[in-house]
Amino acid sequence: RSRQLPFRFWNAYKSLKSSGLMSTKVARAIDSALLASCDNVERLPGRTAVLIDASGSMSYCVSSKSESTCFETASLLGAMFTHISDDAFVAVFSNSAKKVDLMGTSVLSDMAAIPFTSGGTNMLAGFELLCRSGFDADRVVVLSDNEVNGSGWWNGGYESGKKAVQYGLDKYRKVVGHDVWCHAIDLMGYGTAQFIGPKVNIMAGWSDKVLGFVSKVENGSSLVKEIEAITL
Repeated sequence: RSRQLPFRFWNAYKSLKSSGLMSTKVARAIDSALLASCDNVERLPGRTAVLIDASGSMSYCVSSKSESTCFETASLLGAMFTHISDDAFVAVFSNSAKKVDLMGTSVLSDMAAIPFTSGGTNMLAGFELLCRSGFDADRVVVLSDNEVNGSGWWNGGYESGKKAVQYGLDKYRKVVGHDVWCHAIDLMGYGTAQFIGPKVNIMAGWSDKVLGFVSKVENGSSLVKEIEAITL
């Protein structure tokens, strides 16, 4: 009933853990609070694919005023997207991509199960894995700092002229046979973008609000409309 957002409980968990005050009982209580706060977020119907950047640059803090790294933020958002979706496929990518099996019943446990692999940022590998997975998603959520590496990834590995990550999204849409939504969340807000076209939603920066905004965008809203609807 407090309407606290999930990141508040994650920050509490980190503070208690670093202070040596963590116990099983406390961890369960915080996890229960995290789940309750996620239930205040509008659920995502259908199937959601979540691609999490686990490259080396994701070890940096999201801002000079935060102690949370980009990877921690991506893992928490990934776990929350898993919880609010009817079904989810989760993978991490760096030099290559790997599927991660999450239960979607405990945010803290799911976060702990998401591995940080370091290395480069081969975002295309995440889409290639998704193409092979057989998972027919209604949407793909990409959580990354968007420091995507260049042509070195495709030396002998991919067709000439098809080096952009957009190629991976287009290929996956052909595999599943419909225009899947792509929600790209740029955690650092550098201004770089990998996707373009219809059913593409690019957000720079992050907060708990991105979870609810995904469903609003799919239902025809936009950030401009949301701002214009605010009554001062």
